[in-house]
Amino acid sequence: MYLLGFLTLAYIAIHRFLVDRKAAPGSADRAKSATVRPFGLALTIRGAGAILPLALLPLPIYQCSTSTEKLDLLSSYYCSRSEWGRVIELNCRGGQAEHEQYSVNLNHDLNRALYHTGQLGETMFEYRQTLPALLLMKTADVMHPPATAIRRIEVMMELGHLGSAEQMALELLETSDGWPLVVEKLAHLQLVKRQNETARIFLNNLAKDLVHAPGAKRLLRCLDKDPELTAYTPVQHLRSIANETDQPLAVVSTEMFFGDLLRKNPRNKMAFEYMMTQYLLTARLDKFLDNIHRLKDLGYDKSPRHYEEALAVMTVNGASPQAMHGYRPSPEAIGKAARFEKICNSFSYRENDEASRKAAISAARKKLQGLFWANIYIL
Repeated sequence: MYLLGFLTLAYIAIHRFLVDRKAAPGSADRAKSATVRPFGLALTIRGAGAILPLALLPLPIYQCSTSTEKLDLLSSYYCSRSEWGRVIELNCRGGQAEHEQYSVNLNHDLNRALYHTGQLGETMFEYRQTLPALLLMKTADVMHPPATAIRRIEVMMELGHLGSAEQMALELLETSDGWPLVVEKLAHLQLVKRQNETARIFLNNLAKDLVHAPGAKRLLRCLDKDPELTAYTPVQHLRSIANETDQPLAVVSTEMFFGDLLRKNPRNKMAFEYMMTQYLLTARLDKFLDNIHRLKDLGYDKSPRHYEEALAVMTVNGASPQAMHGYRPSPEAIGKAARFEKICNSFSYRENDEASRKAAISAARKKLQGLFWANIYIL
């Protein structure tokens, strides 16, 4: 293993040296790259230092094989490769333990994976949920660690809040010493804004990075052939959902956060599903009901299971068919909602007795496992 690590470092050092020798000191590309950060021996060492942990990765993973940190690391890796099934598997295997340190990052990745596999409204409450995990929103003057910050940038881009994503990426770039993953996000954001020359600066940087070089060079070739990138789907999609108002996200309401996105593009499915999930997580069923009509606009054949469970709660509490825009929960869902309160009341616990409270919650969850109510009302 250590011989492999040494050979990897040697290869990187030689590769960097040859790349720097090929670029003439007065070339246009080198001048542009120098405006961000000069490449040379210092970056060779930095690049080697970045790869070294990968060469030694089996040892720390073995040493913390049951830790939350290991799960976070693997989850982030699988997300970067869009291997959503593996992200879900991590939660099934080890991320759902009943402990106070359940990773917000892991929960966030799970919900992204459920959305991308069409399961967010169907199965999300079969997993433990924590409220901050969906959007990883932060309070003022609180800095996220890099592993959380990059996740926030990615989900803001996927939703369409590109201005906020760019601001966060620039802040993270300053504190992460030019993390290539952040540079890649900034390059894509510039392409969406048609700031091609700025994008080229970031892409030329990435083109000298061993891991990101193939993708960066491919994008540069696409840019040379088609400056509008009309055939490049990721950029065209982001342009179609990009929020045209730039609100400070720390102070906006849920309605404004998602409303701006849906006004720009009413068919922004991720914005819709995340909005409805936020309302379910916070038990704001009135707001949930106000937006249920969007299911038809987005082409859903039927309401997802957890939506139906929420509609059943509203039905039991007297909501009219008109208020539910024609969506009628099944008799089975209505029956479960009617039994819900009875089940909850049957599990009492002694006041100020934490052990008794946890035992009651555990027993109630077993009765309501996988249902919307189990995670909302039994906390």
